[in-house]
Amino acid sequence: MPAAWKTPRASYDASHRAHFNQRRRSQCRSPGCTRALACAAPRLIHGLGLTLLIARILHPLGLEPPGGANPVRVVGALGTWIVLAIGGLRAILRFFG
Repeated sequence: MPAAWKTPRASYDASHRAHFNQRRRSQCRSPGCTRALACAAPRLIHGLGLTLLIARILHPLGLEPPGGANPVRVVGALGTWIVLAIGGLRAILRFFG
């Protein structure tokens, strides 16, 4: 085994983390980054994910009673569309701005 491969594990881990962090920062700062939500704040990602989960659960629950538009189904469908609109708008703004 070459001597360069015999580095201590802690040293390797630190250099690997530094390289990954630098690479991630450069990807998120590039103007044409298509990973718009990957570079977003974790609270935004978790908020959108939780909203989408709740909306997708509410939407079919509104199908049970017969009749016209059920408010539960409307809230579920509207929540899904809002999450998609926010994610799409963020991606468009990230691409052009």
